[in-house]
Amino acid sequence: MITEYIEEYQQGVVLTANQQRFVTEGENTSALVQLLVPCSTNLQEIQRYADELVQSHLSLASTYQQVEGFKGLRAVPSLDAKIKVDNIEWAKVGVPSLSQLAVISPVEITPNAGCNLHLTHINTPEQSYLALRGFAGALDLSSLELIAAIIAGQPDDEEALQFPDFVAWQQEMLHDEDGLAGQVYWQNYLTEDIPAPLQLPYNMGTVSEGERSYTQVQNDIDAALWQGVEQFAETMETSAQNIAQYAWWWLMARLATTPRFLTALHYDPRLEDEAFEGALGRYAKSLPLIVEYQPEQSLHSWLGALNEQCENHRQVAQSISLAQLNIALNTTDAVLPLHSAQPDWQVSQHHALNLAVSQQGTLTLNYCQNSFSAAAVSSLLAQLTQVLRVIHSAEVHTQSLDISILSDVHKSQLLAINGLQLAMPAETVIARVAGFASTDSDSEALIDADSTLTYGQLWQQVEHIAKGLKSRQSDSTQPTLLLLPRSTDLIVAMLASMRAGFGFVPLDPSWPQARIDKVVAQFDNATLIAESAQTGVTLEALQADSDVVLPTLASLESSLAYSIFTSGSTGTPKGVRIGQQQLSAYCAASCEALGLSEQNNFALTATVAADLGYTCLFNALYLGKRLCIASEKQSMDSTEFGAFLSEYQIDCIKIVPSHLQALCDLKALPYFPQKIVLGGEACPNTFLRSLQQWAPHSEIYNHYGPSEATIGVMCHRYVAGDGGVAKLSRVFAGTNTYVLNQAGQLCSYGEVGELFIAGAQLSDGYLGQPDHPAFTEHSELAQRVYATGDLARYMPDNSVMILGRKDDQVKVRGFRIELGEVAACIEQLEGIEHALVVADKVDGQVRLNAYLIANQYEDGALDSDATQALKSALSHSLPETMIPSAFMVVAQWPRLGNGKVDRKALPSFASQTLAYEAPQGELEEKLAAVFAEVLELDKVSRSASFFQLGGHSIAAIKLVKRWADREASDLHFDLGVLFQAPSVAKLADVLSTEATEQITPLNSHKAGNREVICFHDGLGLSLSYRALAEHVNDQVNLFALEPNSTDLAVDDFDALAQSYANKLIAQFAGQPIELLGWSMGGLLAAKVATLLEAAGQHVTQLYLADSWIPTAQARNVSQLDAVSEFLTLVVDNGGEAWAQRINGYFTSLLADNELDSGTLSAHLQAFWQSAVDALPLPYNAITAQQLADTFIKSERLKALRAVKCTLPSLPETLPTHVLWSAERLSCDIDVYSAQLTSNGASMVVEQLDVGHQEVVRHPQLLNAVATQTS
Repeated sequence: MITEYIEEYQQGVVLTANQQRFVTEGENTSALVQLLVPCSTNLQEIQRYADELVQSHLSLASTYQQVEGFKGLRAVPSLDAKIKVDNIEWAKVGVPSLSQLAVISPVEITPNAGCNLHLTHINTPEQSYLALRGFAGALDLSSLELIAAIIAGQPDDEEALQFPDFVAWQQEMLHDEDGLAGQVYWQNYLTEDIPAPLQLPYNMGTVSEGERSYTQVQNDIDAALWQGVEQFAETMETSAQNIAQYAWWWLMARLATTPRFLTALHYDPRLEDEAFEGALGRYAKSLPLIVEYQPEQSLHSWLGALNEQCENHRQVAQSISLAQLNIALNTTDAVLPLHSAQPDWQVSQHHALNLAVSQQGTLTLNYCQNSFSAAAVSSLLAQLTQVLRVIHSAEVHTQSLDISILSDVHKSQLLAINGLQLAMPAETVIARVAGFASTDSDSEALIDADSTLTYGQLWQQVEHIAKGLKSRQSDSTQPTLLLLPRSTDLIVAMLASMRAGFGFVPLDPSWPQARIDKVVAQFDNATLIAESAQTGVTLEALQADSDVVLPTLASLESSLAYSIFTSGSTGTPKGVRIGQQQLSAYCAASCEALGLSEQNNFALTATVAADLGYTCLFNALYLGKRLCIASEKQSMDSTEFGAFLSEYQIDCIKIVPSHLQALCDLKALPYFPQKIVLGGEACPNTFLRSLQQWAPHSEIYNHYGPSEATIGVMCHRYVAGDGGVAKLSRVFAGTNTYVLNQAGQLCSYGEVGELFIAGAQLSDGYLGQPDHPAFTEHSELAQRVYATGDLARYMPDNSVMILGRKDDQVKVRGFRIELGEVAACIEQLEGIEHALVVADKVDGQVRLNAYLIANQYEDGALDSDATQALKSALSHSLPETMIPSAFMVVAQWPRLGNGKVDRKALPSFASQTLAYEAPQGELEEKLAAVFAEVLELDKVSRSASFFQLGGHSIAAIKLVKRWADREASDLHFDLGVLFQAPSVAKLADVLSTEATEQITPLNSHKAGNREVICFHDGLGLSLSYRALAEHVNDQVNLFALEPNSTDLAVDDFDALAQSYANKLIAQFAGQPIELLGWSMGGLLAAKVATLLEAAGQHVTQLYLADSWIPTAQARNVSQLDAVSEFLTLVVDNGGEAWAQRINGYFTSLLADNELDSGTLSAHLQAFWQSAVDALPLPYNAITAQQLADTFIKSERLKALRAVKCTLPSLPETLPTHVLWSAERLSCDIDVYSAQLTSNGASMVVEQLDVGHQEVVRHPQLLNAVATQTS
């Protein structure tokens, strides 16, 4: 058979578009498809079958090579083709995995030499297996299944279709009427707004392909259920396997962060047409498919519509082009049918989630462990099984939004996360204080700057004031109003009001009088305690006869503890009524959950008009510990705050993250409490990481709860390395929390719902509003619940994630978006302290805009460069539709009286619109015209960013294409150029010139009064200073000094330093400057500082970060070592996987010989192009050409460093701060310091416990530069 095809196809067979995805001319590696199956056939028989197969199937007997006269590779039949067969002994217990096999027995296939399949017989202690590893351009997974079946004894179909015949048929079909109609179909389908791939809420992130690790979870569907799915499939004239994959996509769309996403539809003509039965080859392909969840549509109707869409896809599958196939390359998920469940399998372009559905109803989810946890994957499979149960029931005709995907098992798990019920009511705070007054009367209870009270003294004053209140006011339904500053007197008044049975209402003296009046007006004849007799009654005036009888302590359980007022944006503030029993329930539960009994000194640093500070206030008294009360100045001034913490040895504090962040001011406090409880708002990830670094021995907790449920109901202890996710993993005892959907049903994992709270801490309701709809009786839960208005979801680890407010939901381009979720993602970015996202309507279109608090930017709307940098960073975690169009920086949030952000007072984005600037010159005019055309605008300002004007990725593609169609090739640009130069002016500059500044700004602080110049490292780059650029305040102008070709043309290191000195004098003549250098830059900075001082240019400060130290002997470095060191320095956090990738590419090239510079440059570019897409910012912004140029530059710098590279003696008047890594020897540091200070220069020297790469971004250096005064 092979012989006749060799004769017929001497010039080979053209590759299909599908095959071209896996064949790249000139590459040594081959895309693989792999399968592991149990095998009882012996090695000799496997070899016999292999020999027969290669003689009977052209897909196994072809070489993939260049044929003269033809473009690209072709499949050429060959008599020399073979199948590699080998055998290995597997000593490990259990089923082998393909990833383990790749290490022990690397795959040996060579498509260019006719070896397209490698069969490995594996003997394990339990049984034997066969691993089939094939070239994905020649074979697909179904072909491997068929080959495995033939080797197991199934007859080979000698009449099966040969792949060249299929190719010939497909080529003819592409030009007939059906083929042309199919091409039009795909063009129309893929011209609409193509959504991003699936993004699930618990995706842990993406890693490069080489770092991915896969495993799988399997779930066998009950036979009766699978039979029901098969019966349902018959009604839709499709297969049960198809229904299972449609169910998967319905589930994914329901759980996804955006309900419309791009996925891949598996197509295999062997499943559609008997003519293909038994055929081997690359028949299967992945077709791009857009899936969208429609909550109002019934599941039955949705499945029917999707089945129709998929059938339409399959009808025209042979007409799809290579470019269109490539759209589905990077989807998150893939679903494919298998004949039967197999121990392991992998396909080329392995996705993060790979679901296989066998004909018998076994679901196997092969997943990337770097992206998803085992708990998340198990929950997805359980939910898919639940969806199949719905399909098998009458519920399939129900609206999708009313369908529960919660199984009974999952429901039990989620209900079990609620706190244990209290065995008996907790003792009230008042009773506890009375007890401590009796048993520990001399222990300190309260302390402020002016007074100290023991528990005995405290109780005596509480009883005295309570009697005074009781004699003054007989109506116990009226609480006592407290208008006192934070002090021991205030705490006494609070407790006395509770002791009298009245409870209290806290008023903040800093409130506007109008707000105080609004609150006071809600009470009749209530006592108001104030500092002044003109305002109310003073504590001293509350005298009483000793015969006044106070309520018994036991009777106080049902009395009011306090009523705290919330809201205030419109209308009258609402008073939340909290009883003493609710308060004691909180204290008992929170003390246990937070482990507060270990602490002794609790801090009160917040107003008592909000309940944030009540965690420390009441728990200190509940435990008999000391409450230390900070004054207003101690709470607001960083120095005073640090002194307060240290003086009182505070070991527990509850504080708002932004408050603590402001007090830290980018540096560690001199003292941190052992327990830090963060509440009131989500903690920005960047600050949390800093806090964990500054206070490694502190326990840091996230604390959540609305005032309506008494201070807090859930918490989570942050652990270093957990990513700073603001989740809540523990529910307080006595409390129940529920995430419910719109129908009031419990949500399943991953679904967004509203958080409801029930239990012992729930408020009695609002003052004067007993029937407020926020408090309801839930019939199914049989409990009184409070609707928080907070959106939340259950995570697979049984924690709860708060997403934002229910009323922060908008639709953008058809996508439902939670603004709080977008803001939370922005706050994860380095340097962003706080973010607030709003939805504005412009010309009928909803656009997201973001307000930021971030020190590295000036106030006002961000320019196009800064905007694009933020968008690029966000694109790694958010779909395009969720990324704001514009960003504006404000110094602080405008606040309402209740402390919430006053959104109406925020500056308008419309008012910040840049003034129109007409384009300058012919090139700018052409660019402005095509910008306006694509964006459908009348005109475009030359300085306005394409993306700030509403451009998105699809519009950007249109822009690049239209420009290329109209202009000469030397003016063409790609998307990367547009992202880097998004305005007409900048893009015109890039297209017309390659000139760049030699000393360029690193940050955006235009109003700074300090000029800090950062010297390049040994690579000639300044990327290492990006952390510093993000952290310095707006007083610092940070500049980067990098070498150009003129600099590198000098003869030695001294001449290079002189060249830089000349540049600095020319640009900063007469201005005081500061110099900073890391690595080689440190030595350069020291040399240049000496030259500048000699020339009369004043240098006020020198910073040297782990400077390079000249050595007496030059290193003899091989070309392989030079390349490895260079690439390791470029990607300084790549780790072991990056090192392995470098060695895998270059060791065989450079181990035994050296290449000329041109060849080596080409290899560097090829390597970078293969790796760059998997790298994060800023590395993926480096082009292959830039990388190669940088290597040449670094080698030239090494050569210069070898000539006249000596340490200078610094001027006596130059203050110098030196930081060393832990790797440096003390003897080298001493020699270095002695030489630099030989003229008497003052020097601060520190050695940090970090490596060389970490010194330049260490907080010690950042703080040194940020806090230095000019």
